[in-house]
Amino acid sequence: MKSRHHLILALLLLMLCPHCRSVKGGSDGGLPDTVIPTLVIKDAPITQAVQAALAEARRADPRAGAVSVIVQEAPGSAARISVDLKNTPLIEALHLMAASCHYRLSLQNHAVELHPQRPGTPERETAYITLQPHTLRHLHISTLTEATARRALQSLKIDLKKIDSIVPVPGSAALLIQGSDADEVRKAAAILDLMNRGLRIGP
Repeated sequence: MKSRHHLILALLLLMLCPHCRSVKGGSDGGLPDTVIPTLVIKDAPITQAVQAALAEARRADPRAGAVSVIVQEAPGSAARISVDLKNTPLIEALHLMAASCHYRLSLQNHAVELHPQRPGTPERETAYITLQPHTLRHLHISTLTEATARRALQSLKIDLKKIDSIVPVPGSAALLIQGSDADEVRKAAAILDLMNRGLRIGP
């Protein structure tokens, strides 16, 4: 039933937006914490680049077949992408591709949406980080949700007013942190990274 709801939502988005293109991998499951061993793309259109990333992800991890990506192309845009990545999580690869051509990335359950940034919209800094089990324990997080992540960041003295969104990546222990205040986003990512490395910080 859940997969039918996601399919209906994707179809509605495509009907309402003629510039949207859907790249679909499967029908169920969450967004996996898949790592792409190698991804080399040279001057490819954004939709083609996303297709290549998903193909490499599926070769490395069959769970990536459940990932759906909707690319909303800007009218008249010819966004092209070149990347050379090794051992990169799928979600991070998609984010890097989006950022390289001034697109934004958002997560909706196991669907990923890439859409162009509107003219005049402030650039948003994005950090992607996977929390290690000992970091989750130290932050008293048993289940990673937006609410538990917000409480944890607040306990680390992160100014949540400067953070636009905190999105747990479904099916993993990863967070996507976005905000127009680049310093605060980088601060949050740096603290979590230090904790992953074994430094005890915070509560």
